[in-house]
Amino acid sequence: MASDDSISNFYAMTGISTVAVQTAPATSIVAVILVTPKLSGLFDVDVDIGWSDNTNADTVTWRLRKSQVIVAGQVFTVGGTTPAAAGFAGLTAGGGASGFVQTAASGMTITNPAGGASAQTNLDSKVFNTLTGLLANSDQYYGLHGIVTAANPGVPFALGKQVALWLDVNAADNITIPSLTFNVKEMPWQ
Repeated sequence: MASDDSISNFYAMTGISTVAVQTAPATSIVAVILVTPKLSGLFDVDVDIGWSDNTNADTVTWRLRKSQVIVAGQVFTVGGTTPAAAGFAGLTAGGGASGFVQTAASGMTITNPAGGASAQTNLDSKVFNTLTGLLANSDQYYGLHGIVTAANPGVPFALGKQVALWLDVNAADNITIPSLTFNVKEMPWQ
């Protein structure tokens, strides 16, 4: 494979506004991208989420999480209550590249294939405390911009085995998400 195979291996959800209000989300998955590493196994990830809470003094946790199938060719299943396909893939992003957002009040599910998958682990986690005056109009923000790997320091994901990257939120009260951008692209080299 040439480096352009990696450059074209991406999935983008840009300017999504269809995420449903998450009702008292207990670790609700709100967006999922499935993509198969082809060349480097390193992914550049961009996340921008505008969100609001419906009550003061709520503790809200946003996370970017990951897992990878163990057997090449097997894929994760995304389910739950009405997940919707969203975004678009690059030219070489076959082998199970896809993206989903949550369009119901409860989160999606990610099911491992019969061959199994690596442990679901955090790539990033941020905790926010909501404040009076910032309870509407996506006045809160979660963002992440950087390269993610299978393990630190810099261990790439195994090539040819699908990776699930997802965003979830945990809060005691309702979370509104009127703006979500979640982009993943494979780096052309290690």
